[in-house]
Amino acid sequence: MKTLFLTTAATALAATAATAQSDMEPSMGMSAPTYGENSVAFSDVVATNDGYLVLQEVDEMGEPIADRYFSAPITAGANDEVTVELPEGLNSGSRYTASLYEESGDNAMFDYDGDMADTPVMMDGQPLMARYNYDGEFFVDDEETPINAQAVMEDDATAGVEPVDEMAEDEMSDDMDMSGAPMVDVSDVMFDGDTATFSTVMADVDGYLVIHAVEDGETLVPQSLGHTWVTAGENTDVAVTIDYDYVEGEDYVAMLHEETNGNETYEFGIDRTDVDTPVTVDGEVVAEQFTR
Repeated sequence: MKTLFLTTAATALAATAATAQSDMEPSMGMSAPTYGENSVAFSDVVATNDGYLVLQEVDEMGEPIADRYFSAPITAGANDEVTVELPEGLNSGSRYTASLYEESGDNAMFDYDGDMADTPVMMDGQPLMARYNYDGEFFVDDEETPINAQAVMEDDATAGVEPVDEMAEDEMSDDMDMSGAPMVDVSDVMFDGDTATFSTVMADVDGYLVIHAVEDGETLVPQSLGHTWVTAGENTDVAVTIDYDYVEGEDYVAMLHEETNGNETYEFGIDRTDVDTPVTVDGEVVAEQFTR
């Protein structure tokens, strides 16, 4: 973990730095977190006071799961990388919240509850929090997970959002399926050597249709075989060329990725999973498996 410490030899400069820190808005960064087998890393974390970045596993209603919270220390000011270690790793199909906490007990240890419980950082009367879903392949934003008051130790005055009515949400999703929701139609893929053509691809943002290989039933990511540009809206006859001829009887996955940094160059890969990330709907990656 690399942490940027603000230091100075002169008292006057120290006072100036402290003032600058107090003027900084707390933030968990603009980039998507990167993840490994037993850790999740957040870049460009900003804090107004020393404290912790806490990753809490929650259930589908936003309730914290006992003993499934993990923390990493942060210092006042800018922290260029904060890595939260998870000894048992991420649980596939699980949801997580990431929050900033201030050190309240002066014991240099994250305290979830009790007399020395550390307090969540607030912004506009609400806890500073991000929500994520891990599906076994991707650690992605998940705006559908409710923020439960107990999960962030809020009082009634700062209670979180109410859980979504799942039945109403399902009905809404059904209505949207063919009216602009991101999707890839793999019902009539046409093949010609190393090129596959998809009759319809719907995207809600500019990005890419990416082909991933499948091995033993698992999608191989973040590596890919080929990609092509798609624009927001309906795209027809979308052709994707890969590194070799599509193999008869072999499975592939067509996945939508969004252009995240504006350079119109596909950069999601083994060494960089925080850009041009997969498109998600209701916490699920927009991808379809197809067979040559």
